[in-house]
Amino acid sequence: MKPAHVIFASALCSSMFLFACGDGGGGSPSGTPSGAKPAGSAAGGASAKASAKPSAAAPATASAAASAGGDAAPATSGSAPPADSAAANAEGGSPLPADLAKLVGDLKDVEELKDPKLDGFFFSGPKGSKLESAPAPGAWSTITADGAKLSFLAHSESDGGDGCPKMADMKAKAKGAKDLLSQNGKLKPWGKKSLGDEVDFWMFEKDGKVGFYGVKVFAGTDKTTYCCAPGEQADAEAMKPVVDKAKADVLAGVCLSLVKKF
Repeated sequence: MKPAHVIFASALCSSMFLFACGDGGGGSPSGTPSGAKPAGSAAGGASAKASAKPSAAAPATASAAASAGGDAAPATSGSAPPADSAAANAEGGSPLPADLAKLVGDLKDVEELKDPKLDGFFFSGPKGSKLESAPAPGAWSTITADGAKLSFLAHSESDGGDGCPKMADMKAKAKGAKDLLSQNGKLKPWGKKSLGDEVDFWMFEKDGKVGFYGVKVFAGTDKTTYCCAPGEQADAEAMKPVVDKAKADVLAGVCLSLVKKF
């Protein structure tokens, strides 16, 4: 057996050892959270910084998108034509009422037709059209276009006489006809040429055929009035419908195309 003082010393030593060990072990768990906090805080800070970067980039991206959208807007919203296009249209647009301008515009492969008795006046007709000048004063001249004939009369104030028949009188001759198109109005100058100062036009259908009567007035020192209708002179003066709608449209376009060049 060991002496009593040896046993006591050994027990004291064990107790001190356990206390020291327990203290060290307890420090580790309690130290881990305290040690983790900075690590966690650092991670949180890194995370915050990382998340802040996209956040900072987002406004820049949005700003870039807005800028891109701002740049793209004129291209997509460009319903208005460019200024030079608008100017070209203003110069090239016909002063005739829209329905009448369309009849002229629909003519294909046009060429100029000139009556030698009408100085400065020109018609437009499909390629191959032919103009035959009136054989005598007061007679109607003719234009053959698209296989059909158009008669026209030109009358200047200096010629004397009655000149072109009035629209009301011509409509009376086609009593009972179906009204297809009726337009009249005053026209504005058109660059260095004139389509007339006044226009009056009526197209009708009767007995399966189509006829029309058009009048143009060119004001000036010697005011000139010109009128036209489909067919030979007798048909034209009697307002007799002699062509189908397609040919009537062509002849009407020729009739309304008359211009005076300055």
